[in-house]
Amino acid sequence: MQISLDPQSPYGQGPTGRCLRNGQPYWCQDFCHDPATVTWHEQGRRCGWGSSASLPLRCQGQVVGALNLYAPSLQAFTKDIKALLLDVVVDVNLALERFQREEQQQQVRDQLEISERNYRQLTDTIHDVIWRLDAQTLAIRYVSPAVRGLLGYEPRELQDQPFASTLQRESLPWLGAIQAFAAEQQRQPPQPLTPRGQAALPYRVDELQQCARDGSTIWSEITTTLAPNGITGGQEYYCVSRDITARKQAESQLEHLAYYDALTDLPNRTLIRSLIDQALRSARRSGQPLAFLVVGLDRFKATNDAISYDMGDAVLVQIARRLRQHLRENDLIGRIGSDGFVLALAGANATHAAQLCERIQQAVRQPIVRWQQSITLTSSMGIALFPADGNDQDTLMRKAHAAMAQAKRDGRDRLRFSTAALEQQVMRQLDARTGELVGAEVLLAGIITTSAPWPRRSSFRSPRATA
Repeated sequence: MQISLDPQSPYGQGPTGRCLRNGQPYWCQDFCHDPATVTWHEQGRRCGWGSSASLPLRCQGQVVGALNLYAPSLQAFTKDIKALLLDVVVDVNLALERFQREEQQQQVRDQLEISERNYRQLTDTIHDVIWRLDAQTLAIRYVSPAVRGLLGYEPRELQDQPFASTLQRESLPWLGAIQAFAAEQQRQPPQPLTPRGQAALPYRVDELQQCARDGSTIWSEITTTLAPNGITGGQEYYCVSRDITARKQAESQLEHLAYYDALTDLPNRTLIRSLIDQALRSARRSGQPLAFLVVGLDRFKATNDAISYDMGDAVLVQIARRLRQHLRENDLIGRIGSDGFVLALAGANATHAAQLCERIQQAVRQPIVRWQQSITLTSSMGIALFPADGNDQDTLMRKAHAAMAQAKRDGRDRLRFSTAALEQQVMRQLDARTGELVGAEVLLAGIITTSAPWPRRSSFRSPRATA
């Protein structure tokens, strides 16, 4: 049987078409003589239809179909039967609505399951860690499985734990910072909507030091947003953190290379100048002396050309190590050239500086054995004193360099003071017979005392030029 909804079609002008279009029941008490069923009269006689009824079916107020009934007798649909059939239609409509609701709920459940499966797959596979923190207590309400790779913990171990338990002490101030961030955001007017109709949420990006389960420190870059929980409505922090430990190590290495000599790991010229400026400011405030020593290795270039450059590098590393061994914790040392070093001795007067020079020269003279080669070097040293020889770094450095150059001209393996009279005064205190240092406190006004005395030595080896 062909039926259409098109009112222009002969198959759309019957009881069913009218019922679906106007949403009203159509009772046909004489099917084979009703003008509305003329298209189907022949079929009705063959099938023995005397009466028919078309009843609209609704779901959520919309006509979604029709219930067609056929009876062999004329006038089959009495008042009581019509009422009964209308009640049946109401029950069918309720059933259709229930079926639709169940279908919609199942679709929602299916979509939710797909969404959760996709979310779990995402959080299980990405390396970034997703955190959800309570805005009041800063307790961890959720952490993604990627935390295993970041910190070595299982997510359940961190559930409901304070986020502070994952932080190194240096990063604990971050907790106060995000609470201040949240308070500031709550004072701000509502943010404009994005093209998708959502409010633009402010965020902040920080670098934190977190504690791994094995005790190591992990650097994390964490992006934090304050937003309401979609279910509870309470405010929460949504954070995404990623491991930047390798990047921080690379930055640290680059910074180290910018300020330290790559071969000896001593402060380079840039850093040592900054450190000496600080030492000078401290000396001016305290009124304490400061000794500058410039150390130059004798004939190192010729020696380096005669041996392998690897051996030459090994020699410089060993010399730097020996120099360090003779310094106090608050003394400064830096490399200022291929074979030059500068030392700044806080609180040291002329006597202490000369004693240290002697010990350094003795240390430098010790043979350096490497790769079945033995190298013996000597050093020439120049000394300038603050404040007697100058009040600024450039002046003191220039005078110490000049004194070191004079030591080389005088035959090398010597030390020289920037002030000849002071050098003679120090040398006159040497006993002519034994070379022992017999006086140490009558040197030059203003540089006699020190708050950090150097260890005394029983003898002082005079430079050869004055021996």
